[in-house]
Amino acid sequence: MGYIRRDESGTRQPWDETEIRRAAQDLGYNLIKTVVFGDDTDHPAMRLRNVARNMTRVRGVEISAVLIPNLRHLDGDVGPVIEWCDEVITVEDGASYSRLGSHVIA
Repeated sequence: MGYIRRDESGTRQPWDETEIRRAAQDLGYNLIKTVVFGDDTDHPAMRLRNVARNMTRVRGVEISAVLIPNLRHLDGDVGPVIEWCDEVITVEDGASYSRLGSHVIA
């Protein structure tokens, strides 16, 4: 699943969406959805988790990774997302964050 904060992407949003799709394909993920929230969304990490849970219930898919343009889209904190998915990947720098630690994807 991709995730974008509209206020962080601004006019780059279409480019960020394209880059998330490309990265998902390159990494072998089936990108099921890209969620876009604005700065007017209360508790975005919790709402993102709710979207993921609904995807599991309705479509029967498990969200194993969330791809974001950069850490600013999660206010610099991957912790709330890592609680319910295996990996957060930042597309701009190729970093991968998981419960086991972080690394850069070559």
